[in-house]
Amino acid sequence: MDAVKFTPPTDYESSSEALNLFDVGFSNASENDTLLLPIPCHLPEAPIAVKGFIGLLTTIIVILGVFGNVLVCLVVIRRPKMRTVINIFICNLAISDLIYAVLGFPMNITAYLSFVWVLPSFLCKVSVYVPAVMSFVSTLTLSAIAVDRFCLVVYPLLKPINKTRCYIALAIIWLMSTSLTLPIPIFTDIADLSIYFGQKFVLCQETWPWAIRHDRKRYSTAMFLIQFFYPLLLVSIAHTCISIKLSRNVRPGMRGRDSEVRENHRRQRMNRMLSAVVIVFVICWSPLNIFLLLHEFKVSIPCLWMMISQLIAGSSIIMNPILYAWLNDNFRKEFHRLLPFLTCLEDLMPAVSNKSTTGAVSGSNINGNLKRKERPTGATYLQPTAAESTASGATPILNTRKLAVEDTTM
Repeated sequence: MDAVKFTPPTDYESSSEALNLFDVGFSNASENDTLLLPIPCHLPEAPIAVKGFIGLLTTIIVILGVFGNVLVCLVVIRRPKMRTVINIFICNLAISDLIYAVLGFPMNITAYLSFVWVLPSFLCKVSVYVPAVMSFVSTLTLSAIAVDRFCLVVYPLLKPINKTRCYIALAIIWLMSTSLTLPIPIFTDIADLSIYFGQKFVLCQETWPWAIRHDRKRYSTAMFLIQFFYPLLLVSIAHTCISIKLSRNVRPGMRGRDSEVRENHRRQRMNRMLSAVVIVFVICWSPLNIFLLLHEFKVSIPCLWMMISQLIAGSSIIMNPILYAWLNDNFRKEFHRLLPFLTCLEDLMPAVSNKSTTGAVSGSNINGNLKRKERPTGATYLQPTAAESTASGATPILNTRKLAVEDTTM
């Protein structure tokens, strides 16, 4: 290719020069040549104040994300009563967010703010591989949670997932995530494009062989569907069915009315929390996934939008711990146990407890035996179900079949 010397404009990523530079140069390329994709978005000429603000915001997100997700992992690992199937899945979400906070998000933001890759070369592959894998892990884990809750609520006669099956599911999730995204680091490397721009220009960029250049778009489209669209469609359908089932308040088994109302209320709270996690994930990751797919098909996306979408996606790593502390009694109490100086957590518990008891246990004072037998009104919403406790080896009160039929508490 003949050297093309020009200074990239501020919005060069949407200019015709940037979009056509490499396609024109490789019009007669052989199968041994490589295809340099359209240059990714960068903001090297942004004002220092803007770069400083983005850097500060990135630092805050990383610190809070690491702190919150480490806290979630500690709670699940340290407290035996928290090691339920649903909490193990949640811990897996926290681990994926933690890895992304350390090895993915900050390096992506650093690459946006410079025309020169300043980090060690091996981190180039890491910076593109980690976000792809962690995004896969998150969506597949959310799908597994949705399927588990769907079976327990909608089809309570089915055998619940025990811890062994849970760990097998997690192993499959990580195997799929790491294998399906392997082409990304394989075809990513440091690209020195200084000769084409007349200035120092070194990027971490995907370079696909020219012979399979058309496979790149097919791969990106397939990854968008498998990693993002289909899992979230499955989760949406599952949560809708769960909501319909809970709204009808129809469950097999013979229980007192007060207990029935309380159990149903707990399930509704649990479903709202899991739905909130899914909604936050969609809000945070949809812009970036859509923009990257459009960029793959050479649709011009303003660089500022790409940067904002990256920051929004990064903010997802701090949202889940906040949702757990806000909507889940178990996690809130354990967070307060580890961090007693956070009085805001303690202040939330009475309000939630009072709200949860309103109209749910109004008749419990009539029968003292019922009051003693039922769980406290501030019962947690991720408490292991009787069916889950039986499956995980805990001592059951009733036989396994009866529990699986009667108890789908979340």
